[in-house]
Amino acid sequence: KLRSQEIPFECYNSKELGKKLSQSVLRQLDPLHFNSSGQQSFNNPKITVAQLPSDLSYLRAYRPRMFENSASRKEKIVQTHALGQHIWLHIDEMGYIDSVTALVEQQ
Repeated sequence: KLRSQEIPFECYNSKELGKKLSQSVLRQLDPLHFNSSGQQSFNNPKITVAQLPSDLSYLRAYRPRMFENSASRKEKIVQTHALGQHIWLHIDEMGYIDSVTALVEQQ
């Protein structure tokens, strides 16, 4: 059973989450349609895009994870700034890119 305290849905890709939820409901209605263990895994990145005032575009993409609290994770942040483009790469403790944040001025 899913409880709102256990899985923070805002940390996951909404399309993937909807697909997995519908599969779970279908599994309950038609158990012969599925033969898996019932364990769900989420792989698609969560992507947020916004158009900000002053012709700024914002993009943030990150891997799905159980907890959004970045204060408890050890990560390295790499920043670049060039010609109205500001990009932040968040590198996890294993050396993988955990998230990308970009703020870009439209020309």
